[in-house]
Amino acid sequence: METLTDKDALTIIQERKSVRSYTGEPAGKEAIDKLLRAAMAAPSAVHMMPWKFIVVTDIKKLE
Repeated sequence: METLTDKDALTIIQERKSVRSYTGEPAGKEAIDKLLRAAMAAPSAVHMMPWKFIVVTDIKKLE
């Protein structure tokens, strides 16, 4: 796994941006798994981890 230096991490944080336009292309299973692993590794208050994740891959269920 690649290691980030403090400067690299700070650069990534400062250069991040919100995305408000989407292509409509579905995310792949690997990308979803990677995002979920990152979300689960994020800190939570008093390490309570009160989050739940629901992944919907069927666009019809979102409508």
